[in-house]
Order: sequence, then structure tokens, then C-alpha cells
Amino acid sequence: MYSFKSLIKKDNFLSIYFFIICLSFLFGFFLNEDSAGGGLVDFEHEWTSIQEFKLGILSALTSIKYESSRTPLFLILNYFNPFSDTEYGFRLSNFIFNIFIPIPFFYLLKYKHPKISSNLLISVSLLLYLSPYFRTSSYWAHQENLPIFFTLISLLYLEVYENKRIKQNIINIFGIAIISSLAFYSDQKYIFVSFYCFVKLILLYKNDLYKLTQISFFFFISSIPTFYLFYLWKGILPIQSQFRIGFYPKNITLSLSIISFYFLPFLLIIKDKFGKLISKINKKDVFIFVVIFFISIFSLPDFNNAWGGGVIFKFFYVLNLFLKLEILTKILFITTVTILSFFSYLIIKNYFLNFLPLVIIIALSSMVEMTYQEYFDPLLIILIFVYFRFEKDLINIMNTKNVFIYSIFFIIFLIIANIYYNYFNLVT
Repeated sequence: MYSFKSLIKKDNFLSIYFFIICLSFLFGFFLNEDSAGGGLVDFEHEWTSIQEFKLGILSALTSIKYESSRTPLFLILNYFNPFSDTEYGFRLSNFIFNIFIPIPFFYLLKYKHPKISSNLLISVSLLLYLSPYFRTSSYWAHQENLPIFFTLISLLYLEVYENKRIKQNIINIFGIAIISSLAFYSDQKYIFVSFYCFVKLILLYKNDLYKLTQISFFFFISSIPTFYLFYLWKGILPIQSQFRIGFYPKNITLSLSIISFYFLPFLLIIKDKFGKLISKINKKDVFIFVVIFFISIFSLPDFNNAWGGGVIFKFFYVLNLFLKLEILTKILFITTVTILSFFSYLIIKNYFLNFLPLVIIIALSSMVEMTYQEYFDPLLIILIFVYFRFEKDLINIMNTKNVFIYSIFFIIFLIIANIYYNYFNLVT
């Protein structure tokens, strides 16, 4: 009897596995799959926006028909898309583009893990095809995947630069600044990409004042369109979306619950080293636990509506329908979010830059009406496999067992998401 490890090495098994994932991704488009909910509804808003941009980019930037809360790069690029004159052409052309997004993910993985087999790297890169949100955004021409593409390109560019695989000159420093800014110009939440690249370059040249000046100047240049946009909008969102701006504390706890969801596989990944993880808890960690607990109480959502909020919130919403006792549901929700958030914190606490994207997205999410799982997915896949720095003696994320765990996790997630939105969508 073969172990999984021996089985996964067999070319036939892997070929069938890769083929099924790719085939399911392709069929999803022609079947009008909507595994994240809101695919068609949000497409109607995207179509309205692109029609407005077709009339003129500058006028569209301040139009009330600019029905998006994101920065406009996606719509600007589709202004030049020769296939966006029809709804189907608009969807199909964007779907074809999204098919290729796992490619820079694969090469980023390959540069970061040069000793890992290509089969394993392909398995990780194809996790994007299993994400309900990546799939839905691909099929319905949503904007969410474009910042993912520029995030991957930026991290890849930075990786090859840091490892001297390209010339370390001002041209490439400027290139990193520009490419990383494109993630932000696709979605405000991805400003962390520019911050991260900026900090990494600053740390690389911390003793070279001339280089530091160049880096600061180039990143400032790349941010100039930001000031222009915010000047036009008189705010950080397009004019039509500015009514959404406020402070919504519940989104903090909801964001923590969504982030924690993607760390659930670590319960299996470190099950043999759980004691070691707990033994490293110090006074600062206890303080963080208390902070998370009180934040969860302060920003506790109600369970009157299943709109948004993420998987864990929806689970407790359904539980509340059966319990019919909201106070008990809230206690269970607070306990779950606090424990899982603290567990996630322990996993990534060893490196301060690990928290940069999470803090930024949580902060920005607290400023809008509702936070959604799509704000974090498939971004968390990328963060876990190429961005987060784990303790080497505790976690080796890039091995066969761990990739298998995440693959099964996302397959189950995809199946449940399709069942939920097709048969039990409690919002509609």
C-alpha cells in the first residue's frame, strides 16, 4: 500500500490532479459559476462603470456612474480592451487574463523555494483555481484579481532584485516602485505592497544614503497619481461610494475571524509541535491575547443578517437560527474568534512585516459598511506561501503534507461555498 507521499510523486496522479483542477476552472466560466455569491449582481455594477469609462477616462473618474469603491486601474485598462464592447466579450477577455495569474505565482514560489520540486510548486500555484473568490472574480470580470496579479509581479520583481538575479541599479528600483504602486491603483487595500517593497529596499540599503534618497524619491513619484485621485474625489473613494465611509467597529472582529479561517489548516500542520508553540508564549503574547479579547467584545457584530462577514460569521449566524439565543451565540463567537486570532498571531509573530498587510486591510475594512471574505481571499493564500516568514524550527509550509492539507481545505471550501450559494444563500 502506497503512502500519500509516494503517491503524490507519481506523474500520472499529479497529471490527473492538475488536469481536473484546470478543467473545473475552465468549465466554471461556461457554467456561470458563482461560488462567492454576488457574481452577476456585482458584474452589473462593473458593466455600468466600464460603459462610463468608455465615454472618457477623465470624466468617468468623477462620475456618479463610477460604481466602485476601488481605485480605477482595472477600468482604465479595460478602456483599452478591444473585446469589452459586449458583456460576454468583457467577461471572456478578463477570464482569459485571469487564467495566467498562477504563472507569476509559480515563478515567485520557484525563486523563493529553489530546492522544492516543480510539481509541488504547481500544486500551490493552482490553489488560486480552487479559491471561490478568485474563480468568481475571474468569471464575472470583477476587479479583485488585478491587484493580486500586481502583488505577485511586485513580489517576484523584488525577489529577483534582492537575490541579484538582475542588475541592482536605479532603473530596477524605479521599476519596483512603479509595479508595486499598480497594486494600489487596482485596490486601495493593496497599498501594503508598496509599503513592503519600500521597507525591504530601505533595509537593503540602510547604510547607503544615496540609495536611500533614490528609493524615497522613486516611491514618491509613483504615489503622485494618488494625490491627484484623492484631489478629484475629495476623499479616498470615488464620489459615488463616499457614503460608505465611516467607522464600523464590527468589521474589525469580522476581519479577524476571516483571517483566522485561513490559519485553520495550521491546527493540523503543527499538531506535533503545538506544545512547542504554547511554550514560547510570553508576557507580551498574553497582553496581545487580552487585547484581542477586548477588541472582539468592543467590535462584536449582531446576528440579525447573513450579509457579508465571512465564513465563520455565517456559521454562527446559522447556529443562532437553531439556538434562538443570541447572547449564547455571541459568547461562542467571541471565544472562537479570540482563540483562533491568538493562534494565528502566534504563528506569524516572529517577524513584524508579517502584520503589515493584515493591519492595513483590517483598518481599511473598518471604514466601510461591511467586510467580505473576498477582501482576504485569495490574498491569504499568497501571504501564507510566499510572504509570511515562519519560524524555521516550527513550520515548513512548503512540504508535501502541508500543501496537501491546504489543497483539501480549499477543495472542501469550494464545494461548500457552491452548495451554500446555490441552495442555502440566506441573504436572498
